[in-house]
Amino acid sequence: SNMMRQAVPLLKPNAPIVGTGLEKIVARDSWASIKAERAGVVEKCDAKNIFIKGEDENGGFIDHYTLSKNSRTNNNTTFTQSATVKMGQFINKGQVIADGPSMDKG
Repeated sequence: SNMMRQAVPLLKPNAPIVGTGLEKIVARDSWASIKAERAGVVEKCDAKNIFIKGEDENGGFIDHYTLSKNSRTNNNTTFTQSATVKMGQFINKGQVIADGPSMDKG
């Protein structure tokens, strides 16, 4: 799984035509993606932030997630996250809401 993440990142990543079945698991478990901590509805989503509004046993909440844009890595490359959700979309707990480098739709 670590070797899959070491592949050459593409400018616009696409899912492979023929896959092994591990791609989704590797992307989900990667530190590069952002997963929702609680279920809710996307209140606001832009290039740098995602806000998820919902209710739990303690009352209403708004979770805020900050997306990393053009951060420098140890290999002198850039690290960018992009949102995979839209405003008004319902999100489950643990669902991928932002892709990292070399990911296509979570």
